[in-house]
Amino acid sequence: EVWVQATTFLGAKSRVLSTVVTRVAVPPPLVSIEVPPPPYLPSSALFFSASCKFSQCAQTETQLRFSWILSPGLEVDPDNIVLAGDKVSFGIPADTLEAGQHYTLTLQTSQGSQLPVTSTVSLNILSSPLVAKMAGGNRLVSRTATVVLDASMSHDPDDAACVSGQVQSEECLSALAFSWRCVTVSAA
Repeated sequence: EVWVQATTFLGAKSRVLSTVVTRVAVPPPLVSIEVPPPPYLPSSALFFSASCKFSQCAQTETQLRFSWILSPGLEVDPDNIVLAGDKVSFGIPADTLEAGQHYTLTLQTSQGSQLPVTSTVSLNILSSPLVAKMAGGNRLVSRTATVVLDASMSHDPDDAACVSGQVQSEECLSALAFSWRCVTVSAA
């Protein structure tokens, strides 16, 4: 226990304050989050793992407890948790995160009765590029033939309902705008 009291040059004294400082026998492990390289896209699954380095002073390496929390925004909000986990690794399934949003992934590691160690990573979720597909491929037609172009397989990979087929393709296509261009190529 440490005590402190302030005294002015005139002899006035503050009240005595005390605090308890407890020294732990072994420093906590150094914990970091192994992060996949960006970009982070809604249509991609993400996997993270904890990396722990015990102090060389530790005579035994006791078991660690892990607590992962993924929340929207730049601060951890315990009332608004997207996902949580308690293993050494943590996965975020594809189509869980929204494009254009920021998320905070927090790993809290505790060992025995020691205070927990916290590591945090910010994730900025980017929009996936739209996928344009045209059915039929290259073909040879006469000058008078009617050519039908079909881009109905085009899609937004961030729209999970459209990609999985849960929504009618016409509804998904109406969210996209198409522009067509015709170029005459001379035969060589």
